[in-house]
Amino acid sequence: MADRRWEFISRLSQRTAEGKVHWQRTADEFTYEASFPNHGVRVLPRPARTGTHYVVQILNGEGLVVEDISDLDLAGITSLEGPEACHYMRDIYNAARRQAIGADEAIDDIITALGHK
Repeated sequence: MADRRWEFISRLSQRTAEGKVHWQRTADEFTYEASFPNHGVRVLPRPARTGTHYVVQILNGEGLVVEDISDLDLAGITSLEGPEACHYMRDIYNAARRQAIGADEAIDDIITALGHK
Protein backbone atom coordinates (compact mmCIF):
# COMPACT_ATOMS: atom_id res chain seq x y z
CA MET A 1 0.00 0.00 0.00
CA ALA A 2 1.34 3.41 -0.94
CA ASP A 3 2.14 5.85 1.83
CA ARG A 4 -0.73 8.34 2.19
CA ARG A 5 1.73 11.17 2.68
CA TRP A 6 3.19 10.48 -0.77
CA GLU A 7 -0.32 10.30 -2.25
CA PHE A 8 -1.10 13.67 -0.65
CA ILE A 9 2.15 15.32 -1.83
CA SER A 10 1.84 13.98 -5.37
CA ARG A 11 -1.79 15.16 -5.67
CA LEU A 12 -0.91 18.53 -4.18
CA SER A 13 1.90 18.88 -6.71
CA GLN A 14 -0.32 17.90 -9.63
CA ARG A 15 -3.24 20.15 -8.64
CA THR A 16 -0.87 23.06 -7.96
CA ALA A 17 0.65 22.64 -11.43
CA GLU A 18 -2.88 22.62 -12.90
CA GLY A 19 -3.71 25.84 -11.06
CA LYS A 20 -6.41 24.13 -8.99
CA VAL A 21 -4.87 24.95 -5.61
CA HIS A 22 -5.21 28.60 -4.67
CA TRP A 23 -2.08 29.64 -2.80
CA GLN A 24 -1.97 32.85 -0.80
CA ARG A 25 0.73 34.86 0.94
CA THR A 26 1.03 34.74 4.72
CA ALA A 27 2.54 37.12 7.27
CA ASP A 28 5.86 35.33 6.72
CA GLU A 29 7.12 36.36 3.29
CA PHE A 30 8.54 32.87 2.63
CA THR A 31 5.46 30.85 3.60
CA TYR A 32 2.44 30.25 1.37
CA GLU A 33 -0.89 28.77 2.36
CA ALA A 34 -3.89 27.15 0.69
CA SER A 35 -7.27 26.60 2.30
CA PHE A 36 -9.42 23.52 1.98
CA PRO A 37 -12.88 22.94 3.47
CA ASN A 38 -11.69 21.61 6.85
CA HIS A 39 -7.92 22.03 6.72
CA GLY A 40 -5.14 24.20 5.43
CA VAL A 41 -1.79 23.51 3.81
CA ARG A 42 1.40 25.53 4.12
CA VAL A 43 4.58 25.25 2.11
CA LEU A 44 7.81 26.81 3.30
CA PRO A 45 11.59 26.56 3.08
CA ARG A 46 13.55 25.41 6.11
CA PRO A 47 17.23 26.39 6.13
CA ALA A 48 19.62 23.67 7.27
CA ARG A 49 23.37 23.12 7.37
CA THR A 50 23.14 21.01 4.22
CA GLY A 51 21.10 23.63 2.30
CA THR A 52 17.45 24.50 2.14
CA HIS A 53 14.84 21.83 2.73
CA TYR A 54 11.19 22.29 1.80
CA VAL A 55 8.28 21.44 4.05
CA VAL A 56 4.57 20.98 3.49
CA GLN A 57 2.44 21.27 6.61
CA ILE A 58 -1.17 20.20 7.04
CA LEU A 59 -3.17 22.35 9.46
CA ASN A 60 -6.34 21.45 11.27
CA GLY A 61 -9.37 23.77 11.56
CA GLU A 62 -7.75 25.53 14.52
CA GLY A 63 -4.56 26.25 12.58
CA LEU A 64 -2.44 23.66 14.41
CA VAL A 65 0.08 21.64 12.42
CA VAL A 66 -1.11 18.02 12.32
CA GLU A 67 1.42 16.77 9.77
CA ASP A 68 4.81 18.05 8.70
CA ILE A 69 6.32 16.50 5.55
CA SER A 70 9.78 17.55 4.39
CA ASP A 71 11.80 16.56 1.35
CA LEU A 72 13.83 14.36 3.73
CA ASP A 73 10.62 12.54 4.69
CA LEU A 74 9.68 12.24 1.03
CA ALA A 75 12.99 10.57 0.22
CA GLY A 76 12.23 8.01 2.94
CA ILE A 77 8.70 7.13 1.75
CA THR A 78 9.27 7.07 -2.03
CA SER A 79 11.88 5.87 -4.48
CA LEU A 80 13.03 9.46 -4.94
CA GLU A 81 16.66 10.06 -3.99
CA GLY A 82 17.46 12.96 -1.63
CA PRO A 83 18.18 15.58 -4.34
CA GLU A 84 15.17 14.46 -6.41
CA ALA A 85 12.88 14.72 -3.38
CA CYS A 86 14.24 18.18 -2.63
CA HIS A 87 13.63 19.29 -6.24
CA TYR A 88 10.11 17.84 -6.14
CA MET A 89 9.22 19.76 -2.98
CA ARG A 90 11.00 22.89 -4.23
CA ASP A 91 8.86 22.77 -7.38
CA ILE A 92 5.69 22.79 -5.22
CA TYR A 93 7.09 25.70 -3.22
CA ASN A 94 8.05 27.69 -6.31
CA ALA A 95 4.66 27.11 -7.99
CA ALA A 96 2.86 28.20 -4.81
CA ARG A 97 5.06 31.28 -4.53
CA ARG A 98 4.61 32.30 -8.16
CA GLN A 99 0.84 31.97 -7.88
CA ALA A 100 0.58 33.74 -4.53
CA ILE A 101 2.64 36.77 -5.58
CA GLY A 102 1.20 36.99 -9.11
CA ALA A 103 4.46 36.40 -10.99
CA ASP A 104 2.83 35.16 -14.19
CA GLU A 105 0.41 38.10 -14.29
CA ALA A 106 3.34 40.49 -13.87
CA ILE A 107 5.20 38.88 -16.76
CA ASP A 108 2.07 38.99 -18.95
CA ASP A 109 1.54 42.69 -18.14
CA ILE A 110 5.13 43.54 -19.02
CA ILE A 111 5.00 41.55 -22.26
CA THR A 112 1.84 43.43 -23.22
CA ALA A 113 3.45 46.76 -22.34
CA LEU A 114 6.49 45.90 -24.45
CA GLY A 115 4.21 45.34 -27.43
CA HIS A 116 4.52 43.07 -30.43
CA LYS A 117 7.66 42.36 -32.43
